[in-house]
Amino acid sequence: MCYLGITLWPGWKNPNHFLLIAGAALVTIFGAPLIKHFNRHFHIIFLVLDGLGLIAFAILGTQVALTMGHGFTIAAVAAMITGAFGGVLRDLLCNRIPLVFPR
Repeated sequence: MCYLGITLWPGWKNPNHFLLIAGAALVTIFGAPLIKHFNRHFHIIFLVLDGLGLIAFAILGTQVALTMGHGFTIAAVAAMITGAFGGVLRDLLCNRIPLVFPR
């Protein structure tokens, strides 16, 4: 898949990879409310998985910026923006207050 003149993650060429990612996203979206019932046990696991997702979004943002020929500063900003707003989007889809916004 080519977007803005660059090829995105090569796994998008195989539809099975996309279906795996979409399935994992659906399990996460519909499984998030269950965490409230088992909050004591799954809260730490959820935060670890959230951190891994943040890392994945940040790496992808950095790769896209560097592939487009931007410098380190722009790549770092792209990493922060994609990482933070990936989590915001996830929380909005789960109908929760995003973790990056303080109460």
